Amino acid sequence: SRLLEGQHPYLETTYLGNPVSQLPGSVILAVPFVTLFGGVAMQNVFWLAVLMFALRRCSSRAGSLVMLLGVSLLSPCLVYRIAVGDDYLTNGILVLLAVIWLTKCAHQERATMKELPLPAVSVGFAISTRTLFPLLLPLLVIYLVRVRGYWTGLLLTTVIGFVFVVVTAPFYFWDPAGFSPFHTARKLNRFDSLIPHAGVSIPALAVLTGAFLCWLREATIPNLLSNSALTLAIPAVAGAVLDSVKRGTLAFDYLAFTTFSLFFAVVALWPGLMPVSRDALQAKLRESTQAVS
Repeated sequence: SRLLEGQHPYLETTYLGNPVSQLPGSVILAVPFVTLFGGVAMQNVFWLAVLMFALRRCSSRAGSLVMLLGVSLLSPCLVYRIAVGDDYLTNGILVLLAVIWLTKCAHQERATMKELPLPAVSVGFAISTRTLFPLLLPLLVIYLVRVRGYWTGLLLTTVIGFVFVVVTAPFYFWDPAGFSPFHTARKLNRFDSLIPHAGVSIPALAVLTGAFLCWLREATIPNLLSNSALTLAIPAVAGAVLDSVKRGTLAFDYLAFTTFSLFFAVVALWPGLMPVSRDALQAKLRESTQAVS
């Protein structure tokens, strides 16, 4: 609402009095829903429908999509997010869809450099929704270099980084001191007494783990999605463990952030839902046909 009025959106606080933690991409994407519905709760319904449609295009097994949706709705965290109407779920789905679009295009040998930048732009915009998502950039660099070659991979990741900066920087330089997403990104700093520089070391561990797995494992879309899910989940799980240690009792608050990685993991692990690529499947079909002949 403040953005539509031409004001700095980060001067506001949430209904709980907390600083706004969304990056500008999330604020911009919320504008149509605020305009049409007066709030952002319908985002989750809309993007869940888009996710189901996109996965249906990737898989010929319609029944698997029904099962996927059913299993997902059994997650208490997911159901809570839909009921509350926040944008955790929406942000995670946006990044997932953008990554799938880019990687599927990258896997297609006939895809030219004229077709690849647009999916890269979508990834750059999507990761500008939450401060956690830029952790996926090193994974994408390794993946795209392995799939498309050194120069093409670096060019695509440069496009992603450029779009992220273009979307985010104007809001930051408008009021650097009041740019609250960077403040809320330091949620792990409170554990510095348990782990030195926890706010840096834990995200660094997540990135190194994901990057190492991307380099070690075969460059397929399911592998990238599972590596991304792990990278996004490590800070949340580490925060829950350290918070429990600090309080002296079980604390699950930080596990709410696993919502960002939920569909990455489900889509990656669901058998046959996310093929490597259409070209790869056609190649396997040709090999099978030749073997039979």
